Amino acid sequence: MSQRVLGFKQVILYPIEGLAVGLFLLIFALLPLPLAEGLGATLGSIVSVFARRRNKIGLFNLRIAFPDKSEKEHKQILHQMWRHFGRVLADLPHNRQLLKKARFEGIEYLRQAYSCGKGGFVCSAHIGNWELSITEQIAPGFIMNPVYRPANNWFLDKLLFARRKGVKIPKGKTGARLMIELLKQGKFIK
Repeated sequence: MSQRVLGFKQVILYPIEGLAVGLFLLIFALLPLPLAEGLGATLGSIVSVFARRRNKIGLFNLRIAFPDKSEKEHKQILHQMWRHFGRVLADLPHNRQLLKKARFEGIEYLRQAYSCGKGGFVCSAHIGNWELSITEQIAPGFIMNPVYRPANNWFLDKLLFARRKGVKIPKGKTGARLMIELLKQGKFIK
């Protein structure tokens, strides 16, 4: 990528994208949760229309994962994924409210592991609102340190990931060293 294109993205495009997402988060925060989620799902559907490259990758992966499903079913799954992604974004300002309603099973195992003081890994799938377990404490005193891929857009990276609790561990060599240090300190990594 040329310096000129990179400069344009970093100085002009990324802040504009960040401000747009920040505005939507503010709107979502002001709306009641059901209305925010409905708006988020609708926005996810709209974004899907413009995400041609991502849709192409998604359909390719769905064909591999579900070879017995029809192309129509693959497209329906992809459409629902975009709607869900919009809902998760709309949920971000409401995570504390959602956490009060959420039911986590197996918390006693987390507490037991935490009380050993040795640290460890917590693995979960990206289903439901995957951000919920790392933006808030799901058990008193139990903070998970998330491994993540930093967003290309530095503005969005700060905006979206600043709300995550714990030490944010970037993927790569630096993150691997950080994980080792955190494990030595008896911390947990997600």
